[in-house]
Amino acid sequence: MHTITLLAPLALTYAGFVALALSMDRHRRQLLPDSKAWTTPMFWTLRVSGWALLIAAMAGCIALQGTGIGLTLWTAYLTVAATSLAMLITYAPRLALGLTGICVPMGLVLLVA
Repeated sequence: MHTITLLAPLALTYAGFVALALSMDRHRRQLLPDSKAWTTPMFWTLRVSGWALLIAAMAGCIALQGTGIGLTLWTAYLTVAATSLAMLITYAPRLALGLTGICVPMGLVLLVA
């Protein structure tokens, strides 16, 4: 197993947290200050996709390391991704959103590879 494949669940976890943050009105206004009001289906789509990305990251950790270590690794990734996103939303909101465009494809490609 390569070290780079361990980055896939981290990227998916970060992207999942960004999707969940965008599904909340307050964080959406922080990340996208010029956006118009969103409809309820858009919020639900973001919530479902955020949880789906977090579950995909958990499944990737379990597939890479087994159940015991995989769940521990996933918990560590949750902590790292949540802390990074909280800091980026506070100090660099555009960067927080821009990283998501890199994390989703990279995470999916590395997880499948």
